[in-house]
Amino acid sequence: MLESMAEHPACEITHRQIRVGTCSWCQTAIGDSAGMGPIGDEGVSLTEWDLDAMRQTLREGDCDARSYTLNNLEFDGAPAIGESLPLLALVLDDPDSQLRLMAEFALSHHGRSVTSDEAEALERRLAERPDQLAARIVLLSYYFGGRRLSPGFKRARQEHQLWVIENAPDSHTAGAPEARVMARDEPAEYALAKQLWLQQVERRPGEAAVLGNAASFFQLNDKELCEELLRRAQRLEPNNPAWSEQLARLYTLQSRGDDEQSAENARRAYTELRAAELKRDASLTGSEDSAESKGRRLSTPLLSGPTRSRNWRERRTVLASTKRRAGLPKNCSR
Repeated sequence: MLESMAEHPACEITHRQIRVGTCSWCQTAIGDSAGMGPIGDEGVSLTEWDLDAMRQTLREGDCDARSYTLNNLEFDGAPAIGESLPLLALVLDDPDSQLRLMAEFALSHHGRSVTSDEAEALERRLAERPDQLAARIVLLSYYFGGRRLSPGFKRARQEHQLWVIENAPDSHTAGAPEARVMARDEPAEYALAKQLWLQQVERRPGEAAVLGNAASFFQLNDKELCEELLRRAQRLEPNNPAWSEQLARLYTLQSRGDDEQSAENARRAYTELRAAELKRDASLTGSEDSAESKGRRLSTPLLSGPTRSRNWRERRTVLASTKRRAGLPKNCSR
């Protein structure tokens, strides 16, 4: 049963942004679009969007309005990439860090569905204006996953990876899998990217997001350096649970064996997971007198594994599994 428009706060914003089409929030037909869904049989948007209205909301709307507009630019019925890209690029400079993150996710989402013609058009655009982070995020997602392994595609992917490391090392994309290089698979490319990351760490030692992204790059290539960088980020932001989560992930990767060292790494992973849980709970309840717990946006949100969701049961399952590998008793709360 469809909920009323009053139960969809996004509809007030969305209906003003649709010239003709169906609101994906409440399924209301706007304009001459009765019986028309947000997308057609080929996955093409059937909605005619008022791009100027969307742009105005992204520039002048409150945080909720900008957030709803971002969703409209990403999900079913969204404008095509050529129309969405300039609008999403605006949000990469938004004062709200969570909206900037949402914009990067939306751009990456578009990259998984762009056509080869659209990708070529973006490459031509970058040849004229190479400073467009939004286009590079789309293309990194397009090239990601080993689906397009021709030499030309690999060179293009590497160019975008190196550009992001050099020019946007604090962005979410810089620490995402799309920007990583495996030393064993591409040793020459890895050496170049490693050099850039070490330079960024030296230039920006007080930025936790940069240190954390560098740590993500080294997670599978240099575990000792990864741990060092995460510890440095943790010292800069002691109340940010992201660093404990990432340390737990690192130790978990080293806890797969049956030897004592693996068991010790499992214990360390469990300790960090518990610390992350306590920090997250404290930030939600405001029980700590830190800037983070009072609502300041943290530089690196929790993005994957148990950190993508704050679902209590999921986190408990991860903790229990890690505890078993660590050989700790069931009632242990250390």
